[in-house]
Amino acid sequence: MSIESDNQVYKSILKYKPALIYNLITCAKSPSHILENPVTIPCGHTFCRVCVRQIFQDYTFNNGFPKCAAHYCGASIRTKMSEMNTNYTINKLVEKLIEVSGQKGGKRFTRKIYKQKDAETNSK
Repeated sequence: MSIESDNQVYKSILKYKPALIYNLITCAKSPSHILENPVTIPCGHTFCRVCVRQIFQDYTFNNGFPKCAAHYCGASIRTKMSEMNTNYTINKLVEKLIEVSGQKGGKRFTRKIYKQKDAETNSK
């Protein structure tokens, strides 16, 4: 697949499935944030590295392990922060979608996704 046709696929996804993209590229702890340096924890939820660090900082280890901050999950995070690696697949997806959207920076891109998601919801 050429780079040009690859870009067309991403543009098509952005145009027709904004809600799907929104769910894939936003942080499970802060859903209004585009993932930055994404980390996927053992339960499968993906967070910005900064948000995972915040979960660890906010938690006291007297009561066991920190819990996943995703809505209704609460799974124990038994992996040390130092052992968590960046999810490069999701990181590349986020970078590519921002690139093909023509937006510079995540905040404008997020607003564009929100507007498309709202329009999609209101048309149903």
